[in-house]
Amino acid sequence: MGDYCNERLKQLASTQEMLVAVNGFTEEWLDSQKLLEKVTYDTINITDTMLNLSQKGNELVSLLQSNYNKMLENPSEVDRELIARCLKELHYIFVKIQEAIKAFSDSAHAMDRELVHHKEIMDHIQSSVTFIGSNINQIVAFEEFVELSKL
Repeated sequence: MGDYCNERLKQLASTQEMLVAVNGFTEEWLDSQKLLEKVTYDTINITDTMLNLSQKGNELVSLLQSNYNKMLENPSEVDRELIARCLKELHYIFVKIQEAIKAFSDSAHAMDRELVHHKEIMDHIQSSVTFIGSNINQIVAFEEFVELSKL
């Protein structure tokens, strides 16, 4: 009976160790959740920036088209300068859109990595909880056996 008791005590010790591991997994999961929330917020801001830039680009294209048509009807230096400024600003907007799309892509990849990490953490937690549950059931059964053997 002594060896059996020692085995149950070892099992109890390993269950306690697993509880500490579950706590660590939970803390890791919470840290990952905070990072995922930040990346999601950043991604929303980036998409808002892309929408604003594309709206500004559409406005410039409309202005450019309007002035181009006027220039064709009555060419003047002022219209050409205005068109040149519009083109320069439009180029700047497209560069900014490209930068925003790159940032969006980076954020999307970061979110994907964090989601994979979340799944791995949850798998660890589920496995640990299953292990703990199994050990607790065996310990309870042993305790019942000990109580019955006292009778």
